[in-house]
Amino acid sequence: VVGLYTGTSSSGYCSLVLSNAAWAFGVGSTYSTFRVLVPTTWTSAQAFVTRIGYMDSTSSDSVDGIYYEYNGTVSPNWYACTSNGSTRTKINTGIAVNTTTFQSLGMKVYNAGTQGSPNWTVQYTIDGVNCGSINTNIPLTAGSALTGPGMHIVKSAGSTGRYIYVDYFREWTILTNSR
Repeated sequence: VVGLYTGTSSSGYCSLVLSNAAWAFGVGSTYSTFRVLVPTTWTSAQAFVTRIGYMDSTSSDSVDGIYYEYNGTVSPNWYACTSNGSTRTKINTGIAVNTTTFQSLGMKVYNAGTQGSPNWTVQYTIDGVNCGSINTNIPLTAGSALTGPGMHIVKSAGSTGRYIYVDYFREWTILTNSR
């Protein structure tokens, strides 16, 4: 288990990114799971945002990405997000952040149409429960397709440090065309 800690600064942050420019979508179906624990909820006195998934930023919202976001100023729930060239789609999953148990945040990026069609979709699950899908602003266009698996927590108020814990990350892709 890896713990990410903001420190006590009101603008502290911490990130863990495998590479923010190594993964490309659109070459086949990609399946991934991030198992995480956010042990403390957002409060106005101790405000923070956390993002987990495929991102190209270590401390702000992604220009290009497919990820989950917890931002207590908006909702106590996880949001499912896509971003392509800073144009974002975010949907409320209806599933709250659980502060006592690890949650498995799953994503499946796949082509919902025939091979070669532009009908890409991201299907989101939390603890195996289907919680929404997005078919807009998926980073598939030339120049905006590279992201990387990662997570971050960013404080915006307060002097008490905040954590997120990551138990594991797994990803596999089934290529459309074999190599």
